[in-house]
Amino acid sequence: MDENNPPVACHWPEVSDRRMRDRGGRTYVAVVMPRNGRLRRIAAATRRRAAAVVVLLAALMLVANVVVAAPVDLEQAEAERQQAAQRQEQLQQDLNVLLTRIEELKAAREVQASEIEQLGERLQDEQATARRAASEVAERYKQAYKTGTGADPIVLMFGGDSPQDVTERARLLSLMAKDSRMEQEAAEGASLHTEALSGELEAATTALADQTAELSDAQREASTKVAQAQAEVDQLDQQIAAERERRAAVRRRRERQAAAAERERVASERAAAAAASTASSGSTSGGGGSSSGGGGSSSGGGGSGSAPVSGGTACPVGTPRSYSDTYGAPRSGGRSHMGVDILAPMRTPIYAYENGTISRMNNSSLGGISLYLQGRSGNQYFYTHLSGYVSGVSAGQSVRAGQHIAYVGDTGNAAGIPHLHWEVQPGGSGNTNPYPYAFRACG
Repeated sequence: MDENNPPVACHWPEVSDRRMRDRGGRTYVAVVMPRNGRLRRIAAATRRRAAAVVVLLAALMLVANVVVAAPVDLEQAEAERQQAAQRQEQLQQDLNVLLTRIEELKAAREVQASEIEQLGERLQDEQATARRAASEVAERYKQAYKTGTGADPIVLMFGGDSPQDVTERARLLSLMAKDSRMEQEAAEGASLHTEALSGELEAATTALADQTAELSDAQREASTKVAQAQAEVDQLDQQIAAERERRAAVRRRRERQAAAAERERVASERAAAAAASTASSGSTSGGGGSSSGGGGSSSGGGGSGSAPVSGGTACPVGTPRSYSDTYGAPRSGGRSHMGVDILAPMRTPIYAYENGTISRMNNSSLGGISLYLQGRSGNQYFYTHLSGYVSGVSAGQSVRAGQHIAYVGDTGNAAGIPHLHWEVQPGGSGNTNPYPYAFRACG
């Protein structure tokens, strides 16, 4: 390498000179652009999130794997149902984590798309720089040809009239050669810079496509797991209902048999008593007139259209149900959870929490089918994600505590996760944690 004529390197921000290459006796600088550090960190973090989503989905498959078997008896079936409800609640908590991961992956995709757009703009700038450098080199050779400076350097150097002319021409030729090398280095450096940016853009685009596919798979897998868990719980509910109906039928049959036997016994006793009276009194029969009033049995117990009421309040959701204190938990869009989510199978009855009036009924994209109950206490209660209202229920209607008013659903943004989102607004405005209210009535 000539120490008096060092190679000229082209420099851009975030560009480094990696190695020297010699071509035909001339020295060039290989200009290599490193990968954007921020983009690498985002892509790595996104891949870690996607891996976490896959692991979480595998865990959900184990949690939701409820083995449904025909119950030996009602007690066993109810125990299995309680365990299934606990697993379903755990599934809901795990699903909340998964949904948070999906939101993070969406945010990472947005950042990745922005990086791709910026890379595209930088690529256009570098292509323009490469074209200008190449144009300057071409212009240099063109001017050299026109002015004759492209002739033999020996002839030009010694074609002067004096030694001073020779010296001056030698100096000018040296400067021209240096300028030519700089322009050529700039053109080649810009070309290498453009190639590096093209590779960066291609890698970012591929990463974005991979993240999009991972997001789609995660959402589809989550929906499948929720549907399977709900189907398994529904099947257990059907088995419990069938067992209860079977026991009720057996009980009714035994009651009918017992009643028939009692009637026969009473009739037999009365016939015997009448025969004895006739035999003892001869032609007169009076008897003191017996009366039987059997203590009239009544079976009531809150029929299917109402819920048990204690202390003037009733649990807003029928059984089976499960819930936990999630008030204030973060939600998408920077929101906070303002209620309690009571998980229950689709179409489970929903009841009025206290005596009051249905003040409003509406439907929105976020909450779906909803209603407001204005309680006599002054509190307002918000019910949402309903699948529908009980026939005849309307705004302005007075209802009593425990009255059946609606059904559990998954409308609004609760698709695939049937539950009641329930809020309490003391005095009719401003939210408070509804969990203590639900626990007081539901246990």
